[in-house]
Amino acid sequence: MRTGRNRDVPLSNQARLVTRKVNRGTMSASEARLQQSSVGDVYERNIRALETFHPLVYAQLDHAMAAEEVQVYHSTTGEPVPVIRSLPLHSLDDPRADAKRMTEAFCAQPQQRATIFGFGFGYHLEPIIQAGFSPTVYEPSAATFRLALRSRDLTGILRHIDLHVAPSVPDVPRGSIIVALPGSEHLYPGAVAEFRQRIVPGVDQAVGFERGVYYSSYRNITCLKNPCDLAIYQMLLWEIRPTLILEFGALRGGSALYFADLLRLMGGDRRVHTYDIDGSNIAPQVLSDPNITFHLGGYEAFEPSVVRSDDRVLVIDDAAHSYECTKEILQRTARFVTPNSYMIVEDTLAGSTRPHLNGGPIRAIDEFLATTTDFDVDARWETFYGSENTNNARGFLRRRA
Repeated sequence: MRTGRNRDVPLSNQARLVTRKVNRGTMSASEARLQQSSVGDVYERNIRALETFHPLVYAQLDHAMAAEEVQVYHSTTGEPVPVIRSLPLHSLDDPRADAKRMTEAFCAQPQQRATIFGFGFGYHLEPIIQAGFSPTVYEPSAATFRLALRSRDLTGILRHIDLHVAPSVPDVPRGSIIVALPGSEHLYPGAVAEFRQRIVPGVDQAVGFERGVYYSSYRNITCLKNPCDLAIYQMLLWEIRPTLILEFGALRGGSALYFADLLRLMGGDRRVHTYDIDGSNIAPQVLSDPNITFHLGGYEAFEPSVVRSDDRVLVIDDAAHSYECTKEILQRTARFVTPNSYMIVEDTLAGSTRPHLNGGPIRAIDEFLATTTDFDVDARWETFYGSENTNNARGFLRRRA
């Protein structure tokens, strides 16, 4: 969708309105026109809120396929309820009271980041938001969400959640709990199981500060970086003001989004090119970001043509952490690092505890520095918060000016 276009997004030809119980008597023509006008007003308000708070969902709504029949019944309390394959997503007696019971169970759990599978018509989300939570919400049915926009005023919900609608599936960081709307779980059990598997497996042996690193996220996207190193990055980027960051090792894309946000604050044409051998779980916010380009294939996908003659280039290696991988990235990209900028190698000491990494990054760094006079280890950054508060020991390689 684009601003200025007709906001009236057509529904699936299969979607239709069915009234389960009407106790208002026969509707006059003027009453029918008034009701139609009210529906239109609600839809316009919802669309404006969607465009403001969830521009990615708004932009994709045109293209989302409505693959199933969705009906709308009215509960005994007069509330619209979506019904798919004869199964109501909310209570047909009193959806609001049912939602309160779900919220009580939700609030009784240990507090951690939450992802809710199933938007439905949002009854279960209102009391959760009123309790002060702002969950990530995924709706697997685009047709259901379109009808929700027409059926209820959702503006109070849309401003307080992180919304995703199929086919755009959100990342689920470590430490998340997934709560499924019961009706959605009955309808899509396979999708719920697959959704739970999206969580990056936990690291049970990690404790204290290390555990915090493994469970970190940025904008609710997995971002497994030492918080001291994240703080260093924003200082370092502001000193260098790169126009191009080459990042090897994207995982879910949280760090690429962090870098892109920082570059945007600087203004101008600045880009992040991020590389990984697995692109199946890259977060949709990353793939849609205008300043990020994702390359499938790892360092082998790197093409020198992405570097412009006037670029100021910074390279970050957060890939496999093996000696061989680090060596390849250094050999392929070091020449593109511009004077006074950096080649940053992460998790440099990983090889000391993982024999299969064959000495890991630190071995590759030592060999690299023995063959060049263009780079020095910049100890300023690795000791900025103390000698043990970085994952990148001897990894901040500054190109000499």
